[in-house]
Amino acid sequence: MVELPARAYYAACGTGKEHLLDAAFFRATYIDLLDVNDESVIRKVANDAGLNGDRILELIHGEAAKLAAVAALAEYEQFGCPGVPTWVVGGERFWGKDRVDWVVEKVKQLSY
Repeated sequence: MVELPARAYYAACGTGKEHLLDAAFFRATYIDLLDVNDESVIRKVANDAGLNGDRILELIHGEAAKLAAVAALAEYEQFGCPGVPTWVVGGERFWGKDRVDWVVEKVKQLSY
């Protein structure tokens, strides 16, 4: 089963607040040391990100959020991503937070 935080993220996609939810999950996991697979934590994290936590909980049990998360995981595996964070830009894979500058440069190259 795809983890509930991943489903919550994909349930929030399109709200314009998915990046806030992602940051709130990071904070809850690594700073507050909470179990982000617990539905009460998901509700709180979603509310903290300015979303309706109850609605996000409804959506994570729906087929659309599940399929989006499964598709993202399949794409991740297709590109042979070794871990998080990994970016694939223009078919080139960048892994590790120390590669962010390289990602920025690649995006700039592709933008011109």
